[in-house]
Amino acid sequence: MFRNLKLQQIDCALEDGVGWIRLNRAPVNAIDLALLQELVRAIQAARNDPEVRVAMLASATKGYFSAGLDLKELELSADEGRAELLDQLFKDGVLRAMRTARKIFIALINGHCLGGGLELALAADFRVGVEGKWQLGLPEVRLGGMPGGGGLQTMRRLIGQARTLRLAALGETLDPARAFELGLLDELHPDEGAATALARKFSEAPGSVGSIKLALYEGQEMPLAGALVLERQLYRAIMTGEDIKEGVAAFRDKRPPRFKGK
Repeated sequence: MFRNLKLQQIDCALEDGVGWIRLNRAPVNAIDLALLQELVRAIQAARNDPEVRVAMLASATKGYFSAGLDLKELELSADEGRAELLDQLFKDGVLRAMRTARKIFIALINGHCLGGGLELALAADFRVGVEGKWQLGLPEVRLGGMPGGGGLQTMRRLIGQARTLRLAALGETLDPARAFELGLLDELHPDEGAATALARKFSEAPGSVGSIKLALYEGQEMPLAGALVLERQLYRAIMTGEDIKEGVAAFRDKRPPRFKGK
């Protein structure tokens, strides 16, 4: 169960249906193999626990969401097996686990979010920023490297090819206002309260929300005809489930619905 998960570098908490996954590797939440392994465990636990209706990826470290891949890990990853494991944990473990989950994952960013840290945030469904003096970007090119955790593909789908190429090929970083203007942040607020409020809205009808997410993500990789078939299948499942009956009854009785995600 998510609420009982005890990890060394990640803090997990369940609050009113919101599963909080907070990176906690001071001082900058640098990503090493151990942190990625724990993050995969936390994401899978959030996916599989019915008590978690929506998940929030955040930081317990002041000033940083994550500064990206630990440079020591970068040196060690010259070993082919270790590099392959890092790649698997990023793309298949973290990105795919969040993207294929039938619940919403929100990245709450309130500090520097760079390199692999931004790739983690880009794997989430939404990115909510808190105003401040922090930077966001993919600066790997400055070290003679490149993003490798899915960040190029997810960023391109958000802001387009040319903007992604410029940001990654020049290693440019953005302040929160500019990131919001370009669409890398979906929302930007003075404090963290708005992100919590958004998470609770998504948790109200988890079954419907999960099906909508699946239809969009799976559908974008299909030809239109196949995507329409998928959407219809999901629609039929929702319209014959328990929640739609509860929703209609609540509307008729003029009361708030009590959805169970079924």
